[in-house]
Amino acid sequence: EITKSNAQWWVWLLDIEPENDLSWITLSQESGTYAGSIQVTCTNNDTPERRRAVAIIISGNKNGGLKERVNIIQEAGKVPEITDFVLTSTGYILDAVDCSFSYTSDFPVTEYGLCYSMKNQTPTVDDDVVKKEGSETSGKNVSITLKDMEPRKDYYVRAYAKSAVGVAYSTNVLKVSTLGDAPSPDDNPR
Repeated sequence: EITKSNAQWWVWLLDIEPENDLSWITLSQESGTYAGSIQVTCTNNDTPERRRAVAIIISGNKNGGLKERVNIIQEAGKVPEITDFVLTSTGYILDAVDCSFSYTSDFPVTEYGLCYSMKNQTPTVDDDVVKKEGSETSGKNVSITLKDMEPRKDYYVRAYAKSAVGVAYSTNVLKVSTLGDAPSPDDNPR
């Protein structure tokens, strides 16, 4: 708010972070006469980087009047948060497991699911995944099944959720060991 001006004033925006991008910020007005107020509007930050601009307010003479600097900082968007990741299968684990988890996000989750590996003990989306598409900002007790697992193997399984900001993973990793194949008549030849 400009309260002490008795002359004409102007506002210039300088981009600091990210450089050459002021598309995320708008001013209600860029010039005026005498006292007034300027409303700063920012779009949602759906990036993992904070954004910063400087507004320079000049009053009196445009080329040499009084100058005031105002920093405008918008924090980075947050990746989704995953909670309550558990194994919900009961009984013997032969070739499939059921897992559930919940997620919340400031931005719509476009994809969620399970990432898994037999080698990587902290699997990511670069490993194998079972995924579902989404468009909501929260999901409670989401159930996902990992199928067609190989017999007698150890799997490391983690939940994930992806938004425009990035990918989030469950803090816990489940280690799942599959059992052998079910017995068949060929197992005991006569």
